[in-house]
Amino acid sequence: MAPPRLTDLSRHIRQDIFHRLRWNTLDALDNIEITTKRHGEEAFEPLFDSPYANESMAQPPLSHVKVRVAELLSKQTYDFQYEPPPELSIDNHDDSPITMKQFVTEVHAYLSKNIDEIKTAKGDLYGEMVTLEDGRTFRQIVYGRPYLPPDIGIFFRRIFACESDGDVKIRVFLYAEGESARPVDTFWSLRLRDAHTAEQERQGY
Repeated sequence: MAPPRLTDLSRHIRQDIFHRLRWNTLDALDNIEITTKRHGEEAFEPLFDSPYANESMAQPPLSHVKVRVAELLSKQTYDFQYEPPPELSIDNHDDSPITMKQFVTEVHAYLSKNIDEIKTAKGDLYGEMVTLEDGRTFRQIVYGRPYLPPDIGIFFRRIFACESDGDVKIRVFLYAEGESARPVDTFWSLRLRDAHTAEQERQGY
């Protein structure tokens, strides 16, 4: 049997919007914000109060997508007994476009449902800070002993989309606050940089 045909669709996703999201998967849905420009300055507003909420998540629009969490799929590479949760199907049977509001709402519920597994997967590779006698510090990762600091934020990072034999498959990537020794302020600045890049690319289409 031939392997599934994969086609990268990420450039059709509204990355210029997704990169502006401030989406804490551990927080309430209504607290998700988006960075917008006001009088030339970056500001924050609730996503669902923003006109971006009604924008199609892709261009051309998508009506049917299947969603998985990238970290839960990656867990299979080092834990062969692990089985990720079933994928989320978002289906508009009238073929209407999936909006940003619809996508975020359904995916947020899916992430909340599987948050314990997400925390474990993130904790598997996060590492606890250890201080040596000479004062040097490093993150110690112990297999089978996941660790995440208390009250940590786990934020939406990005999505990757591809087509596999007619189905649009989306992987959602997440960022645990402080992951890879990257402070959250740095994370936000990189996200905003990527948003600007996506906007420039979109204007060139």
